[in-house]
Amino acid sequence: MTDGKRRALLGAAVLAALGICALLLWLQHVDKQPKGRARTARIPGMARTDTGAKPPKTRVLHAADNDFATIQCTVQSAESASVPTGTLTATEAEDGETRTSVSQGADLMLTVPAGRWTLQWTPGNLPAGYPLGTVDLVEGEVFHCALSSTGVTVTGRVLDLEGAPIPRAKLQGCGSRVKSDAEGQFAFTVAFNFLRGEEKTCELRARWEDGLLARFSEPATVSALTPGPHTLVVDASPVAGMGITLRQGEYGLEVSYVHPGTPAEDADLRVGDQILMVDGHDTAGMSSMEFIPFGVGAEGSTVVLEIEREGQQIRKSFRRERIVKLDEDE
Repeated sequence: MTDGKRRALLGAAVLAALGICALLLWLQHVDKQPKGRARTARIPGMARTDTGAKPPKTRVLHAADNDFATIQCTVQSAESASVPTGTLTATEAEDGETRTSVSQGADLMLTVPAGRWTLQWTPGNLPAGYPLGTVDLVEGEVFHCALSSTGVTVTGRVLDLEGAPIPRAKLQGCGSRVKSDAEGQFAFTVAFNFLRGEEKTCELRARWEDGLLARFSEPATVSALTPGPHTLVVDASPVAGMGITLRQGEYGLEVSYVHPGTPAEDADLRVGDQILMVDGHDTAGMSSMEFIPFGVGAEGSTVVLEIEREGQQIRKSFRRERIVKLDEDE
């Protein structure tokens, strides 16, 4: 055999050996691939779905399904504290099918088809989630919310009837302990006691004080999905009244205190008097908060009360006066 033939046979043997090695390496790699799994394309912000374990009656969201909207939530944290993380889950039931979208982290964004979505928030340090309620989304809408590991941040402004800011107005309700700033703005964090399957709401009012009397805004309904900004409008004109404090008695509103040196004392209104009507309005079922708009008014204006005292009905008329400081406080 010539040297040329020997070299040719040796080269062929080397190539065959290399081919066998490559085949063995490929077979080893194939054996390590997960069995029964299929890769699916992900839409930004959507849940990653394992098509090999997809539950029945659950449809994966695809861009061609519908026109899309965005749910964007920020996780709040106290100053100097690390930003907490968690999971925001949106679900929609339609025609017996359930669609689900999930986002995790501190900046949460879900891209979902337009429709009605039920949201649930699970802080990273808790094993179970809080139901936030339902939101209706239309094509192209961006829905914002603020979340934290303990609650949500409620924001807004307090304005007068002309739209000017009211500083130092007290916020009442929803666990607030703040006043509006010089621009009428306010912000506070409230911890909601969420009950599973129930949307938790509260009512927020602004209280504007003039001396020892006050006026209130109409209430704003606050939930984890509607933290603001809320605009609370208060009549900030001077406040005058009668000088009484009311409580909820056995049969309705009754006088619990008569302030000295006020129109109520001058008219001989007494503790225990039952308030039946105010300016022709029946007080049955009325709360002391609901009574305030009838009890206060412009200085010098008249208010008429129908009261019951020891089985007798008495009619009393008052001229409202400003009550800046009570005699007993001087």
